[in-house]
Amino acid sequence: MTASTLLMYSPNAARATHLVQASSADPFMRSMAEGRITRGHTRHRMIHFTFDDGPRLDTTPILLRHLDEAGIKATFFVVGRQVEANTEVHRRKAALVREMIADGHTIAAHSYDHSSFTSLSDEEIEEQLLRTEKIFTEEFGARPWLFRPPYGRRDERTDAILASRGYTQLLWNITGRDISSRSAGEVVTAFRSSLNHREASRRGHGGIVLLHDTKRWVVDAFPYLLQELRRRNCGLLERDEETELWDIVNDPRIFHQSRADDPSRFARTVELPPTVIEARQRMVRERAVEHCEAFEQTDALTASL
Repeated sequence: MTASTLLMYSPNAARATHLVQASSADPFMRSMAEGRITRGHTRHRMIHFTFDDGPRLDTTPILLRHLDEAGIKATFFVVGRQVEANTEVHRRKAALVREMIADGHTIAAHSYDHSSFTSLSDEEIEEQLLRTEKIFTEEFGARPWLFRPPYGRRDERTDAILASRGYTQLLWNITGRDISSRSAGEVVTAFRSSLNHREASRRGHGGIVLLHDTKRWVVDAFPYLLQELRRRNCGLLERDEETELWDIVNDPRIFHQSRADDPSRFARTVELPPTVIEARQRMVRERAVEHCEAFEQTDALTASL
């Protein structure tokens, strides 16, 4: 049984609401333009996976296979110069991103060369954005509308420049600390700790997960991150709690809120309509029950050997 049958919401049921449309209909998230800065706070045990700094030809394809096997769509924050088609390697990376778009993933911008925007002049920031938009348009057919500042560094000045070009900044509130980690086990441990922090947070349980598809230990860890979510759902079922189970969403649009005239305004904690959550949870719970029963039977068989 794949991770998707435990955690993901049925695509057929998703047609009932615009909040859970497939990312493939809007791979550059034009519909999320002009939004508030968001870290992904939500009342629900609902998360969306994002990956920074790629693509890399030796790691990203493996991660994409893991995502495909689990039925998960993610958002990739691409560094512009990685896909600037001036060498054979960069042309292959651009071709890989086109495959990601065709597979329904969201493609977003992470600057041209990963410079810290708070250290750049206004003109240098504009150049970073224009250069990246040109590459995206030439290689993928459209400019990006989501942006993640390198290192997460931002201030009111950089916010204003990004807002002037219509960008929505998508930050994070869950991480595997994979920059400081050097093994899959360390990533899993940090991810588990981050989920525990979210469970205790007054801002809500779920959010946006930051990882890097350029790190082999992230690729190795990813199936175990899904296993951690399955384990938590089995625990919630075992305690017979009438509570929401962990649910992976394919589309970041649930976090979008219009910023109006304040480019530095942060998004409020997301709370979706009860009917949407009830519909998603029926499917998640049904698949979780199937998975956990199968898991218990496997454990029992192993114990009898």
